[in-house]
Amino acid sequence: MASATIKNLMNDIRQLSPDEQFELVSEVLSNLRQQQTMPRKPKRSLYGIAAHTGKAPSADEIDDARRDVWQNFPREDI
Repeated sequence: MASATIKNLMNDIRQLSPDEQFELVSEVLSNLRQQQTMPRKPKRSLYGIAAHTGKAPSADEIDDARRDVWQNFPREDI
């Protein structure tokens, strides 16, 4: 859907005069330059993102859970 919107926008831009197209491009570039110089909000680290969920399971607990899940899984012995 976004590509259809871009195609529509490009068709509208083509209908502008060259002077209007130049003015539009100048405004867009100016806007991009302003955004580039704005201080960016620091990104949040992914470490600790799930800390609110509590203690992580131990390796032994994970192994036990795997054993329980795969215990009744149908398989053919070779």
